[in-house]
Amino acid sequence: MADLFSNLVSDDRLWGNPDANYATLLGVVGGAANSDCVVTKAVIINSAVNTPTGCAFMLDGDLEHIYVGHSPTSYPSDLTAPTPFNGLVIFLVGNDVRDVTAVVLPNDSFTRTGNTNAYEMSYLTGIQGHGHAPPVLRHAIAPGGTIRVAALRSRPIMLLPRSVLVTCLTTVPDGRYTMIAFYNSIIQPLLSSQDAVEVALITPLAEWY
Repeated sequence: MADLFSNLVSDDRLWGNPDANYATLLGVVGGAANSDCVVTKAVIINSAVNTPTGCAFMLDGDLEHIYVGHSPTSYPSDLTAPTPFNGLVIFLVGNDVRDVTAVVLPNDSFTRTGNTNAYEMSYLTGIQGHGHAPPVLRHAIAPGGTIRVAALRSRPIMLLPRSVLVTCLTTVPDGRYTMIAFYNSIIQPLLSSQDAVEVALITPLAEWY
């Protein structure tokens, strides 16, 4: 058990600021914030020093899955041996400290998109999407005028609340979720909660999804 990142994330004694205000952080790195890539990267990396920090993201070539990374840090740069990864951000994927994968994310991952047409959650999870037999996963940007579509701005990477990060790490220990599993295991239970605080906590992640 001591070799699990989820245990480290859950232990207040290990962090100077274990429960950083999520809304404050989203005010800088969230989809509604106008921060540029440099500021967003700096906030996420710096926060990880004193606060359990994890993010959800997808990878080119694997749009059927959502990855959960944690412990972000800047790729170590060597002046005498530069690499294409210098200055980029590394995340660790996986809950077992003995079996993690390092993922280096490009700067575009932290850049806020322009207004993007996106299907509403009820459409994604309804009979046209997850509820279809077999389930249909919709990634294509919906054309203007399509019903049940909303315009959103977001970033390819999404900061997770601490409690959600723990759930992500323990539910799928390898950190690689199918789209439907991520919704069913992580988003839906809180989104359908009778507790307004839980709904407010998960809503930014649901919008990103």
